[in-house]
Amino acid sequence: MSEIDDELNDWLNRVQAKTEEINNAVDQGLLKSALYCEGQAKQTANSIFTNNPPVNEKGEEMWEHTGLLEASIGSGMNPELTHSAMIYCSASYAKYLEYGTGIYAVNGDGRQTPWCYVSNTGVLNFTQGMRAKPFMYPSVFNSQDQIQSIILSYVAKAVV
Repeated sequence: MSEIDDELNDWLNRVQAKTEEINNAVDQGLLKSALYCEGQAKQTANSIFTNNPPVNEKGEEMWEHTGLLEASIGSGMNPELTHSAMIYCSASYAKYLEYGTGIYAVNGDGRQTPWCYVSNTGVLNFTQGMRAKPFMYPSVFNSQDQIQSIILSYVAKAVV
């Protein structure tokens, strides 16, 4: 090998190492952003029950605040996609809060006839549905500036 080949190999190794460092920084920024959004979602979910609890037409609270919703919100790296983070909520009823039910369902495919159910507080409720009380969507889409700032700060450290 010539001296030029040695120099090119050394340069290639340094470029590959720097690329890997930047890729890792992007992933760290994405993960930190997902943790930030997770915190925002947990805050919003908690406020649904503490500041604006769902009540029936008699003014009775329909659900007891158990903390399950907040506890079921998490975040992490998306194993399906490179450089992709996610936040999630595993509570079985989360989709009903996020998108609404019955005649109030956001996508319009909710049940159109009234029904009764007994809530976890033991109250019998007659309903045509519940308006959406989104907590996941706003945690990401209202945080775009913070997400960008977090990711850029990690990448900036790696680029230097």
